[in-house]
Amino acid sequence: MRKYINMIAAFTALCSLLFVSFPVAADEYSLRKAELAQVEKAQEEARELLAELAKDESAVMAELRQLEQELASAEQELAVVEQDLQRTEQGIREVKRDIKRAEEVARESEAALKSVLKDYNQRLRQIYMSGGADIFDLLLETGSAGDLALRMRLFTALLAEDVALYEEVKAKKERAEADRKDLEVKYSALSQKEGRLEELRRTAVSRVEEVKKAKAKRDARLKEILSQKRTQEQVLNELQETSHKLEAWLKEHETPALPKDQTGKVRLTWPVRGQVTAEYGWRVHPIDKVKRFHEGIDIEAAQGTPIKAAAAGRVALSGWVGGYGYTVILEHADGFSTVYAHASKLLVQAGDLVQAGQTIAEVGSTGLSTGPHLHFEVRRSGQAVDPREYLKE
Repeated sequence: MRKYINMIAAFTALCSLLFVSFPVAADEYSLRKAELAQVEKAQEEARELLAELAKDESAVMAELRQLEQELASAEQELAVVEQDLQRTEQGIREVKRDIKRAEEVARESEAALKSVLKDYNQRLRQIYMSGGADIFDLLLETGSAGDLALRMRLFTALLAEDVALYEEVKAKKERAEADRKDLEVKYSALSQKEGRLEELRRTAVSRVEEVKKAKAKRDARLKEILSQKRTQEQVLNELQETSHKLEAWLKEHETPALPKDQTGKVRLTWPVRGQVTAEYGWRVHPIDKVKRFHEGIDIEAAQGTPIKAAAAGRVALSGWVGGYGYTVILEHADGFSTVYAHASKLLVQAGDLVQAGQTIAEVGSTGLSTGPHLHFEVRRSGQAVDPREYLKE
């Protein structure tokens, strides 16, 4: 017998611990409320993701603006180098042409100089071979003094003309050679400049390609971000639509407000009329004789007496709850709930909306009970409170 009492005590204690937070049967209202919570959470996550995408978009746009400036600068630098390179290449072509012309002039002058020297040497050789007799015979040939002077001037002029022609051709050749040397120096300088410009051009082209590749990557990233934004905006719109539908449904099926007196205090109707056999608070349990806290009141009533809802609400649970036996739990507004235990018959199901005074069960003695009665509790935010503080007298 003692062992049985201990078992009952242990079971009752376990039920008492479990009853602090009743298991609630799934019903449409609870499911839709939970769905709304999930939708709202998904909306918040979508908004956060959109905010992150907006930040990414702003950052990528800033990078693109910077890259566009860098690209414009690189392309401008390349254009300047290419223009300078074109001018240099044109200068090289012109210098090559001038060098070729100077070389031709030098060759022509050299040939002319050789011809002049050949004629001059031939003339001198003829004078030498004749031992000078011919020239003197010519000069001493009978005639007037005037004729002699004329012949002398002609001879001197002939030699002077040969010398002048030689000097002229020689000077022309020397100028051509000097021009060629100057042009070769210029050609060398232009060729070196061309080499430097080619290197600068390669560097500029490489920089332009590098910036273009970086810009292409940023463009692709921006396209990806915009696509993700459109997708998230669509998801958010769908979630908002779903949320509005759920909110409308929940509002239509929400638990009615609790009745209050003139002071604003919640007032409940008695679920059954009868003598209160056990008050809220500490007591010795009638079965296991162990002192424990009684979280409600026990109202004596005959078997089968209708149990009425103390206020309008929604059925959170309708079923067996351990030592409480057949039990109905109603959820009300403002975080209130009421508990109706030890029933013999349950007349509502989880999810039902009930009105104040509606019969929801019948008195019985199921669970740990000493006889037919109603165990009635009032809970606020899940914590048991004294029912008498809310029941109308």
